[in-house]
Amino acid sequence: MFDSFQIVFLTYVNRSGSTYLCHLLDNSEEVISCPEAEILVSLFLCNPENKLTDKTLYKLKKAIYTDIKLKHWGFHEEDLGSLNGTITNVECFKYLLDLFRKKNKPEAKTVLFKAEYLVFLYPILMSYNFLWLSIIRDIRAVWYSQSRTINPYTNKAFSKSLFRTANYWNNHVKKAMSNSENKNYKLIIFENLVTNFQKTILEISSFLGISDLNMIGANHVSPYLILPEQKDIHKNIKRTPQKDFINKWALHLDEEEQYILCLVSSKLIKKFTILTCDFSKFNFSGMKKMIIRIKIFFNILMTNIGTLYRNGVKLRFKKI
Repeated sequence: MFDSFQIVFLTYVNRSGSTYLCHLLDNSEEVISCPEAEILVSLFLCNPENKLTDKTLYKLKKAIYTDIKLKHWGFHEEDLGSLNGTITNVECFKYLLDLFRKKNKPEAKTVLFKAEYLVFLYPILMSYNFLWLSIIRDIRAVWYSQSRTINPYTNKAFSKSLFRTANYWNNHVKKAMSNSENKNYKLIIFENLVTNFQKTILEISSFLGISDLNMIGANHVSPYLILPEQKDIHKNIKRTPQKDFINKWALHLDEEEQYILCLVSSKLIKKFTILTCDFSKFNFSGMKKMIIRIKIFFNILMTNIGTLYRNGVKLRFKKI
C-alpha cells in the first residue's frame, strides 16, 4: 500500500521550539516535516488497531477540505480511493503520511509528524516501529511565550492561566521522562539546542539515522511546513536563536510569576533547564509567601478537579 519509510513523532508543549526543530530537520534531503494536523491523531492513533470504519473515512474525506489545518495538506478525495475497511487506523495514518511525502518530497525516507498529545499515547503506540522525540523548554520561557503570544486560531493568548500551564507542563515532562526509558524515545532540551547547537543536532541525527547534516544553519523554509495562519508567530524561524534568547523570560516575568513557577516546577526546572531556581532572590514576606502557596494549592486543585470532570463527561458519553 505504501513504500517503506520511517515515521518519527515529535511531542512538545506549545511554544517550546518544536516548529524550529521541524524546520531544521526538514532541511535534510532525507527528512520531510509534516505541518500540524491534530485531527489525524484523534481519528487514527487513539485506537490504532481498530479497523477503518465508514464513519471514520467519511470524517477524513470531510476534514481534508474543512479542517483548519488538514485542508492545507493538499489532499483530494480521489487520493483516498484505495482506503477501505480492510486496513487498520494506524495503516491509514501511515498511508496519509506516505501520500504527503510523495506529493512534496518523495526522496525523503523519514517523515516527521508532530502533535502535543502524542506523549500520552506512547503506551498504546510504543510497539510500532516508530521513533519518538520530545522537545522540552524551561517552563518559565514557555509561560512567557504562551501568555504573550496570540494564538492565530482563537485570537487570544495561548494561555491565560499560569497554574494550568505549569500543571500541564509538569505532567507532560513527567510522561516524556517515563517514555524516554525506552530506546526508541529521545528527550531534547531546547536550551541545549541553542547553546550547544552542533552537538545536539549530531545526537538527534544519530538517533534518527540521518547521514545528511545539511540542516545545520539552514535558511530554507519549505512552503508546506508553516500553515498560512501560523506565519506571523513563526516569522523569525530562519534566525538561529542567540544564547541570551533562552533567558529572555527573566527580563519580563514579574517576581510573583517566577516564584510560583519555581514552587510548582522546581524539581523539573533543576533537571531540564540551565537557569535553576534561586529562592533566595525572592524578597517576599512570610505572609506573602503563605498567600502564594495557598493560591497555588487551590488553583492546582481546581485544575485537577476540572480535568477529572471533563474526563468523566467524556467517559459517560463514550459509554452512551
